Amino acid sequence: MRVRGLWAVIAGCLFMGLAAPAVAQAPESFAGRKAHRLDAARLKALTDFVETSRQALGVPGVSLGIVQDGQTLFAGGFGVREQGRPEAADADTLYLVASNTKPLTTLMLAKLVDEGRLDWETPVADLMPAFRLADAETTGKVRVKHLLCACTGLPYRNLDWEFAPPDAPETLAFDTLSRMSSARPFGSSYSYSNPIAAAGGFVGGHVAHPELALGWAYDRAMAERVFGPLGMTRSTFDFDRAMQGNYARAYGVNPLGELAEVDPARNRQMHAVRPTGGAWSSVNDLLAYVRMELADGLLPDGTRYISSAALKARSDAQVSTGAASWYGMGLDTTTASGVTVRYHGGRLYGFRGDTIWLPEHGVGVVILMNASTGNVLMEALPRKLLEVLFDGRPLADGMVAAAAATDRQRRETSRQAVRYPADAAAVAALAPRYRNAILGGLKVEQAAGQTVFAFDAWTTPVASRAGADGAPIFVAMAPSPTFPFTPGKAGDRRTLTIREGQTDFVFVETD
Repeated sequence: MRVRGLWAVIAGCLFMGLAAPAVAQAPESFAGRKAHRLDAARLKALTDFVETSRQALGVPGVSLGIVQDGQTLFAGGFGVREQGRPEAADADTLYLVASNTKPLTTLMLAKLVDEGRLDWETPVADLMPAFRLADAETTGKVRVKHLLCACTGLPYRNLDWEFAPPDAPETLAFDTLSRMSSARPFGSSYSYSNPIAAAGGFVGGHVAHPELALGWAYDRAMAERVFGPLGMTRSTFDFDRAMQGNYARAYGVNPLGELAEVDPARNRQMHAVRPTGGAWSSVNDLLAYVRMELADGLLPDGTRYISSAALKARSDAQVSTGAASWYGMGLDTTTASGVTVRYHGGRLYGFRGDTIWLPEHGVGVVILMNASTGNVLMEALPRKLLEVLFDGRPLADGMVAAAAATDRQRRETSRQAVRYPADAAAVAALAPRYRNAILGGLKVEQAAGQTVFAFDAWTTPVASRAGADGAPIFVAMAPSPTFPFTPGKAGDRRTLTIREGQTDFVFVETD
């Protein structure tokens, strides 16, 4: 789950001096400069920045790793894995790494290319005849390279899996795709979509192990071709295994402006579409991956893990994301700073993280966080890295300070806007039960003086606030809430509508 490419954002605003309180500054270029060695003082500048930012943003725990020229210079943590407990976050703490899973999935596909099991230009329907989109013509255009290119024109869509039951089958991604049509012309523009990326991983797993069910095939292909060879011993798609011992709890802000723990059930649904964002990993494991990327496919002992051509194909431009940035296959690239930066970020409920590397300078960074309030670090840390490496203008600290102030204001505005418990008259007008053909059931219940929306997969108390027209709408009290629910009517049936992008999901009253 991802809002948009972090360096696409940086290219558009960071280098224009967004953090400056007054006027915008001219873009800053580091082209032609040699990166400094990250000595003790420069490392301290980076680690101090992360810890100061963590505290300013109210993130309970952050894990950080830094490599240069094949050497791990820092791998550690700041803060705690769980609020109210002393256990520290460290480089082995597991986080749900969200869309940082995508480049790992395309790495598995690249290994299959090296093995001759598929080609980037292979029609997906040739590998899996059941693959289809709502539009047959577009289905026929989709090649393997299009599965994780964010270039098919398919819309951003997550609610299908977010509301799915915890035991939803891996066919969920394909069922979702069969209902989806391109919102933009094929290949014309950047359009980030999770269902097709999930399908990409399952297609690769099916090619590797056609004898296995889709989920088992993907998990085994990833273990054999990515996690095992790279020594990523703690990485897993097994939520039960991950959520034991040294793992981070997730936190988000609820409509009252409070930082609270996210119900694990809300992220567990990702397991059904895990190639797009369902890996649990640690800084140490992801550093092993980044070191391989920086070494152009070589392992630490000098043996070749993957061909340079197959590895590089993943970062070749498939679609533009800005004047000096592009998306490949599960990888972003920008040259907006005059330096080539490759990366991918990830966002899920209460989790944030990035893997970033500068291939021309042998430097890589991994950051994993357990709160949605850490959003700005996905833009500010890369900027800070450039400042430290190239003696750039000091903008990153101001970015964090501005974001922290904005977050405080946003929380207060939200707190004042909501009524909790929800408005009694608005609640009285609700039906006791609703259903949506795709997202499932919704029960309206009362518990301990609260109005509760109970979905098939998870449950949340709700508050109310005024919509754009002044009429009451309902908002989930869950940390990092979903889109709001708008009451309405369809004939003689009451409805609750939730909108995601161009798609309206209407829950209709049932008997």
